[in-house]
Amino acid sequence: MPFKMRTAINILTILMTLTSCSLNKEKSVRNQTNYFFVKYDIECCTELLLDTVKVYYSVNAQDSIFILNYIYHDDLGTDSVTYKLHELDTDMNQPLFIENGEKYEGDDFIFVSKENFKIKGLDFQVYKYAKNPFVIDGCISHFWTPKIGIIIKRSSTWRNYSKLQTDNDSINEYIDLLTELIYQNTEFYKGCNEELELIPKSIAEEFFEWKLKKIKNK
Repeated sequence: MPFKMRTAINILTILMTLTSCSLNKEKSVRNQTNYFFVKYDIECCTELLLDTVKVYYSVNAQDSIFILNYIYHDDLGTDSVTYKLHELDTDMNQPLFIENGEKYEGDDFIFVSKENFKIKGLDFQVYKYAKNPFVIDGCISHFWTPKIGIIIKRSSTWRNYSKLQTDNDSINEYIDLLTELIYQNTEFYKGCNEELELIPKSIAEEFFEWKLKKIKNK
């Protein structure tokens, strides 16, 4: 093959490679999903205030353990939140919540319950967690599904909540449908940690039987 032709082919190959890399990079950038939370603040039952907070979200999943990182940006500044959550919640797999370096664990951040929802043939396991469950007016429920992340944060006392949205219409469709199902499941959605038995039923029943006998014997 003549030298000039071989040189031209090599140059063409390099240009095609560079073009392909550039297109792939642009495609990768376009495929990046932007996340934000829409805050719904209901004032006196008749007025709705909306606010949007942009968030940078990343997740690291290994086996059944998920590390979720959120960085929030608004007019007041930047906040960071990290969750350590488990698909298999047991007494040995306690969840962890870190907000601006402050840890919430043990009785401060607890797993409450979970429900399975199905949308278009896809199963979505949704886990409910409670932050500050035993603080008056302070409990916040967090609803997490491994397929998407934290989708709802809700105060059990005040009339406000936050809902996840993205710039991806397909993801938003699943979020909207999933949250509608959660809203309809009032026992799961309402309250904070009412699903938990602070005193096991067997002990409670035993106590009341003893109390009743004591009253009768008076």
